[in-house]
Amino acid sequence: MTELFTFLIKASITLIVLYLSYRWLFSGMTFFNANRFVLISFLLISVLVPFLRLPSFLNNPVPVDTKVQEWFESPQDVTPITPIHVKQTASDRGPISIEHVLLWLYLAAVSGLSVRYVLNLTRLVRYPRKFRQVGNYTNVYITPYSHPFSFFRRIYVPDGMHEGGLEGILAHEKVHVKCGHSFDRILIDLFVILFWFNPFIYFYRKSLIEVHEYEADKCAIAELDKSDYLSLLLAQISARPQMPSVSFFDYSLTKKRITMMNKRNSDLITMLRYLVIIPVVGAISVMFSNGQEIVQPVVVAEPVVPAVKPMVPGLALPAGLNLPPDPIVVSFPFQSSKIPSIFPVDAREVEVKISSRFGKRADPFTGADQMHTGIDIKAPTGTPVIATADGTVTKANYQPNGYGYNLVLEHADGYSTRYAQMESYIVQKGDKVEQGEVIGYVGSSGRSVGPHLHYAISRHEKYVDPEDYIRDYLFKQESEK
Repeated sequence: MTELFTFLIKASITLIVLYLSYRWLFSGMTFFNANRFVLISFLLISVLVPFLRLPSFLNNPVPVDTKVQEWFESPQDVTPITPIHVKQTASDRGPISIEHVLLWLYLAAVSGLSVRYVLNLTRLVRYPRKFRQVGNYTNVYITPYSHPFSFFRRIYVPDGMHEGGLEGILAHEKVHVKCGHSFDRILIDLFVILFWFNPFIYFYRKSLIEVHEYEADKCAIAELDKSDYLSLLLAQISARPQMPSVSFFDYSLTKKRITMMNKRNSDLITMLRYLVIIPVVGAISVMFSNGQEIVQPVVVAEPVVPAVKPMVPGLALPAGLNLPPDPIVVSFPFQSSKIPSIFPVDAREVEVKISSRFGKRADPFTGADQMHTGIDIKAPTGTPVIATADGTVTKANYQPNGYGYNLVLEHADGYSTRYAQMESYIVQKGDKVEQGEVIGYVGSSGRSVGPHLHYAISRHEKYVDPEDYIRDYLFKQESEK
């Protein structure tokens, strides 16, 4: 859901910027074919930009070599986990969020507009069987409507139109047919359905229709007497378009069309304006590129060793957990719902392993020693990720060269948890979640070479070892198997 809204917002902003660029730089020029190409290209660019990634020299990604995959798949330092018990199950979502309401409203509007549009197209497709053909003309039909129009190869004219007027209208409509303007109309109408909430899409459609009419007028007056054509155009002012996806001879742009027909052709030098498209599109791509998150210095808390009494007789403590003579007692129950105390992956039906533990390690991408602020849990793609404590989602975003799809949850007593490299998440910033609630799914997004979950815990902005807090699983070293 977040990805859909993010896409729609980015695409809408891109469309607005590109449309304003067109109106400012190109709309007054008489290069109608070029302007049509620009408008169609801008539509496609607007939906592609949200998916673009900056080149490596801009985003400075960490170089990857063939050893990375080998490191991820290597059995060395892999820690299988043995479940004690799983108390929590994925809970149902609570009250309906505003994001769900907005999604339903958006989909309802898209569905309604789509149904209406399909019905209108069905009417147009059936017109050849409904109306009679004009004399010896091919694909020219007489309609009871007061306005002539065309749809793909077929041209429809009002009944009773005199012969001279018919020739002028046919000259105009044949340009629409030859240039394939109906394809453009269907494309822009689909964009109107998808981006119905963006007011600029309606201005955009109007501008594309203007270019179609200018292009048809220019070709028509090359074949006909200009004054006769203008008279015919004025005679059709009263007619109004009533259907989508068709090209109208008499679309209500008469004044602009007459002005454009009498305008001197633009100089070839003005075509240099089209070069402005390159920096405009480049700037938008940079603006919407998901860069790396700024890495803050890692602050690691002193080891906190909870005093834990096994709940099951004879149950051993997690491997590597050595209690000091006077252990630091963490004041929370064995498995508290208020602080992170359960395993972050629902591993009841899949095999999972700890592929990288908390602490200093050789970075798998660079080989340099680096602090690993959490644990990496290797699991199949799509395995549910669950909240390890009650809390609030404070961050939900995508970092292509960092944490990928990731969430940060704030909990009681200064705790926060991060869930990164996921395939997707299903909660939004501001959502309240409960311990054991599914918040996303394991994946391999961002700086990752295989499906896993990066899970980190911090307290008062200092990282701690997650294994010291997980109370529903035992951790065994490979050698203990």
